[in-house]
Amino acid sequence: MSGQQNIRQRPGRGWVGFDATLFVVIIALLVVGLLSVYSATVHMSLASGNPAAWFRRQLTWALLGLIAMFVTSNIPYHLWRRVDKYLLGGTLLLLLIVLFRPARFGSTRFLAGQSIQPSEVAKFALVVYAASWLSSPMHYYSLHNLKDGLLPYGIIVGLVAGLVAMQPDIGTAMLLGTVGLIMFFIAGADIKQFLLAVIVGGATSALLIAFSNHARQRIHELMAIWQNPDSERWSQLTQALRVMRSGGIFGQGPGRLDTPVPAIHHDFILAAVGHAFGLVGVSVVLLLFGLLAYRGYTIAARAPDPFGSFLAAGITTWLVLQALINMGVAVALVPPTGIPLPLVSYGGSAMLTTMAALGVLLNISQYTTVRTRHERHSIRGRDRGARVPRAERV
Repeated sequence: MSGQQNIRQRPGRGWVGFDATLFVVIIALLVVGLLSVYSATVHMSLASGNPAAWFRRQLTWALLGLIAMFVTSNIPYHLWRRVDKYLLGGTLLLLLIVLFRPARFGSTRFLAGQSIQPSEVAKFALVVYAASWLSSPMHYYSLHNLKDGLLPYGIIVGLVAGLVAMQPDIGTAMLLGTVGLIMFFIAGADIKQFLLAVIVGGATSALLIAFSNHARQRIHELMAIWQNPDSERWSQLTQALRVMRSGGIFGQGPGRLDTPVPAIHHDFILAAVGHAFGLVGVSVVLLLFGLLAYRGYTIAARAPDPFGSFLAAGITTWLVLQALINMGVAVALVPPTGIPLPLVSYGGSAMLTTMAALGVLLNISQYTTVRTRHERHSIRGRDRGARVPRAERV
């Protein structure tokens, strides 16, 4: 392999050689999340006589998540390629099973009570499968061919997103489709095919919203708030905005929230951050996700092979895009979607899946490459225009 003769690759052992900045960001977001969940739920737990009940459950999920991250960070990332079909197949099976479960709050999203949410697993499964599909020689060199590139890839992404939309969970379905589309672009898709995919995806999303009374209602209520910020038509959102503003610059401190806001520990957790830590706390959360994006895409740029690059880029895109959507909901820029803020919102399935994915990202960071200018040029030629930038040095 002439293009790789002088590439130095260092597989890490344990957590030696991992991206320390990324690890610090993960821990910082976990701490902010735990304090925010406590602040958001203390008034909900008073009736049971244990104001820390929700906090303790979230702490348990966070500890289990750390274990999951430790495990996946010690699994060589290329092994995920061997189980990609089984991972996706099992996820599709779970997504089918959940459709036959009794509806809860107008949707069927959970298995085993409220312990397992297949749509959360679907995010990780789709990213792994898409990275494997896009980097395989059979497909990697056919991305500019509509029949062998966009069409089969779109069917795969559409199948996963479609099953999630049937729950119905349109917000997560649109997130899955967008992540899949961005990964297709990063892999070096033809710009015409990419624009075609954007048009088809946009039209499909518009149809889903048009045929969903719930989605249309949320959009109309959001537009009403834009026209009249003091409107009570969407009390959940207006209350969350008031709670966030009441934190001021430095916040009122954790545990002082006594205003009940539905789903504030999940959809509107940023409001709890703002109340407890003020504008400073919200800015810190934004900074942390900015650092996560920077380190994640840097890891993607330095990965030693296309699969590692696409996997790291896919995980980063998923988590950062999900964070932007959740924060957009909290500040009335996006209609409520039910999408959690990674590592911060309350939840079990989301926490475990997110931490496992971040463990994979940490594992990829343990593999480093050093290339000369000539080698980087030859690699770009071999990668046929993949849009993951290559780092000049580690």
